[in-house]
Amino acid sequence: MRLGLISDIHADHRALLRALDILAERGADKVVCLGDMVEKGLDGDRVVDTLREHAIVCVRGNHDDNAVRRHHEGDRAANEPLLGADAVAFLESLAGERDYCWEGVRVVLSHIAPGGVDEPVLPELLPKRLKRVLRGYEADLVLLGHTHRPMKARHGDVWFVNPGSVAGSRLRDSHTCAIVELPAIAVEVFSLHDGRPVALPSAEPAP
Repeated sequence: MRLGLISDIHADHRALLRALDILAERGADKVVCLGDMVEKGLDGDRVVDTLREHAIVCVRGNHDDNAVRRHHEGDRAANEPLLGADAVAFLESLAGERDYCWEGVRVVLSHIAPGGVDEPVLPELLPKRLKRVLRGYEADLVLLGHTHRPMKARHGDVWFVNPGSVAGSRLRDSHTCAIVELPAIAVEVFSLHDGRPVALPSAEPAP
């Protein structure tokens, strides 16, 4: 199974369409979105519509939560339109975490980290709180977003994979998507600029 990964779209509809095209060209069987679909860009409603049209499995990110709050409070940020009611209802319906078993691999989807941990997972760093949380999980693979940094790292028997950000307008954005092949947990990351594979650092988190 070739599982397509997207995250941190940040209301960039053009980049989302580009990512979906690349993943289709690369033979993705299914696509999941790891949160932060909206905010920072102008096309949040179109992004949500496209994710729904493609029946993409999604989890809610911190910016998705913020956009829902802003909608209900009428809090309009400069140069950012408020989301429509349909998009808000979709975001509100999403779980912050989901788990599956695909090809015999136990997979957890989250945005920042599982178990409500709000500290980012980096190749060189696994939050101490998350180490404790993982003792109660039966997971082989955790799929994450949030950092905008593509990653494949391992802690004990659990792999952590981040496709980076679909968004590409800011300096910290990676403008990438990824495919993880199951059950091998082989990861390929692709640039949205030219569709080519990009180097993926692989590191063991610090103990």
